[in-house]
Amino acid sequence: MDRSIIVPMIVMIWFLTTQHTAYAEIVSLNSKISEINTTFNYLKIYRLDPQTKKTEEIKIELDPSTRFHGVESLLDLNKGDEVSIEANYNIFTHEWKALVIGPYSRVSV
Repeated sequence: MDRSIIVPMIVMIWFLTTQHTAYAEIVSLNSKISEINTTFNYLKIYRLDPQTKKTEEIKIELDPSTRFHGVESLLDLNKGDEVSIEANYNIFTHEWKALVIGPYSRVSV
């Protein structure tokens, strides 16, 4: 086989197997906040796992691109508040990244 074909194929396979930034889905979550960490910019909520039907606590990370509706920032939210969150779920790392956060029923993407 010609080297001009093999090298790009190897690079492509390496890239696809080492990149873990591809998000599989955008998920809408409505839940109560169980924990807020303003130092490391994340919050935790409880949700019902659709596969196991068990309640689980999930950590949702925020970054500078996260938008807020109905509140100015994470500082305006409290433990126990009901929130609506649009988040990306990474199928490789099982991490959640918030796109939009706001008091329940005020979120729109």
